[in-house]
Amino acid sequence: MGNAIWDSKYIYDKNKKLSEEYIVINGNEKNGFLNKFSSDGRLIEHLTFSSNKLSTFHYTNDKQGNWIKLINYEQGIPILYVERKIEYFK
Repeated sequence: MGNAIWDSKYIYDKNKKLSEEYIVINGNEKNGFLNKFSSDGRLIEHLTFSSNKLSTFHYTNDKQGNWIKLINYEQGIPILYVERKIEYFK
């Protein structure tokens, strides 16, 4: 079997929810990324080490707590806007 290509480190909060994911590719710390998650499990930050670019994710929820709008910012500039409609059955 060959060398590991992907090294992962996971950090959990006091409620045993994933809060950070740290990935190193090919043993090179400059070649990887860091993801941070909110307490409800949503991706809120993605840092790419090779380019030192930070992406942040901002969510708007409906009354049931599901996200209906997502804005993805890269280096503080909005690059993606997603809006979704959820139909709830009564």
